[in-house]
Amino acid sequence: MSNRFTILSIISGILIGAILLSFLFNTRQELKDIQVLMRSDRFWHVDHLAHEQAKLLEYLLLYASEPSEDKLSRIEKALDFLWVRVDVLTEGYNRPLLQDNIPEILNYADDLGEYLEANEQSILEPTPETVLQTIKDLRSLRDKYFEPHHSFTQLNLSNYRYFHSRFIETYRRNDLILISLVLVVLFYSIILYTEVRRNAKLLRSAREANVVKSDFLANVSHELRTPLNGILGSIQLIDRTKMPPSELEHIRTLEACGKGLEAQISDILDFNKLEQELLFIEPHSFLVQPFLDECYQSFVFSAKNKGLEYTKSYKNLPIWLIGDTVRMRQVILNLLSNAIKYTEVGSIEFKVNWQESSQNLELMIVDTGHGIADEDKELIFEPFRQIKQLSDPKVLGSGLGLSIVKKLVEAMSGTVTVNSVLGVGSEFKIVLPLKAGFGPEFPDADEEATTGIDDTLSKSPEAEIPLFNDTHVLIAEDNPVNIRILQAILKRFGVKSTVVYDGKAAISLLMQPDHDFNLVLMDLNMPEMDGLQATEIIRENGNDIPIYAVTAYATSQDRTACQQAGMNGYISKPIKLQDIQEILENHRTADANS
Repeated sequence: MSNRFTILSIISGILIGAILLSFLFNTRQELKDIQVLMRSDRFWHVDHLAHEQAKLLEYLLLYASEPSEDKLSRIEKALDFLWVRVDVLTEGYNRPLLQDNIPEILNYADDLGEYLEANEQSILEPTPETVLQTIKDLRSLRDKYFEPHHSFTQLNLSNYRYFHSRFIETYRRNDLILISLVLVVLFYSIILYTEVRRNAKLLRSAREANVVKSDFLANVSHELRTPLNGILGSIQLIDRTKMPPSELEHIRTLEACGKGLEAQISDILDFNKLEQELLFIEPHSFLVQPFLDECYQSFVFSAKNKGLEYTKSYKNLPIWLIGDTVRMRQVILNLLSNAIKYTEVGSIEFKVNWQESSQNLELMIVDTGHGIADEDKELIFEPFRQIKQLSDPKVLGSGLGLSIVKKLVEAMSGTVTVNSVLGVGSEFKIVLPLKAGFGPEFPDADEEATTGIDDTLSKSPEAEIPLFNDTHVLIAEDNPVNIRILQAILKRFGVKSTVVYDGKAAISLLMQPDHDFNLVLMDLNMPEMDGLQATEIIRENGNDIPIYAVTAYATSQDRTACQQAGMNGYISKPIKLQDIQEILENHRTADANS
């Protein structure tokens, strides 16, 4: 939230606190006044003591003038009430209060109580002589304490008036306090509502900007991958068998640079997907050691070229585990690549340990490279952040690798930590909670091929290429560079190909009953009709020919869209020989099984 809202919140909080403190102070003062008024309740009993005594005198006088049972009954009731007033004032907690404040009134009550106790019988069973004597005695007691009782009455009246005014004043103050509190809360609510609306607007703007950014990155990726497809595709098609070593080295350098650019593009797209939480973890059962070996073997050549000692060690590995090998490979290759990049001399060790008790796979990459200063250990996981290496200023990159590693590991519910000493080396440790996988105890080579392990890194363009002379492929693609690359790769495999430039043309050829196409390579973005629409129409017409998407948008959403349209799979640009070979081999296997 903005600084303005923070300041207003603080001010509102102070005002509310001050109002509540004022309210509590007034309430406390009111309680004190009520306590004092409760004490004045004793004075109320004193006043009624004189009142009940006067009633008793009145009934005695009436009885003296004309005795009757009714008047005698009134005398008994008046005596009972008078006894109650005497007991209230002379017993319990009232006595010390009267003793300290109005001792004359206490003496009055004591004297009256003693008199009533001594003459109760004569009062309840009066004769003409005793009635007159009782009247005389009660008048004498009343006259004796008239002055203190009169003073008490004035004081009592004064107290009631004072407390009445105090209560009215307190209630008015409390009303003002409550009104102030309501106004402050209303003011704060208006500010909060305004700020919430402002933040919602900013959030919408940020989301819209994020969508624009994502679309921009996707389009840039597409535009970059298309020429990159031409570069890497052409490099793959160069005949290296008779090439001089010096020229072969130039080709390998060119290929490495192209793959590096491809990796940078993938990192930016992956980071964008991680930011939007669009990158999903897709666990499956895989063979553990072959997967780890494949990751390790990816950098044997790079480590050898730099003269580094490159070793591995596995401990307690199970045969099968369940995990997302695509994301795990991305994490491992990123860390191994960094280790080789930042290590000039010494060694790199790839250590893996399976913790059976906690069901955790521990991956450690230990190097003797530059090392990382303590203050930089947290910064290295921030996006677009690179720690300057004075000893190797030529090291370049986007600064996204470790940020992506951290986000991917956390997406797999794991942790990543780093221990490093500047100038000595670093140890990156990944802990991934994985479940036990399932499969045969001793898998054969065919089963290993179905575990999600990609062996493309171990293959080279110089390897012997199988031929698929009996295959005819329909290429639906509108970009001339991509067409040339696809045709050249298919020709390398001995495959016949036919090209159309949009989805409608592809449908027209496939609708002909005498076509001899075995499979289709379909671009997703074409004029007139895109690849997804074309595939849906082909499937609606009952044609089950294998269709593979060729796209620069290699996202999970694209994969889902391809599956929903009825495609058998997809390959992403830049197109690799191994990807085409795998599709052709799958087609040949499917034909053989059918």
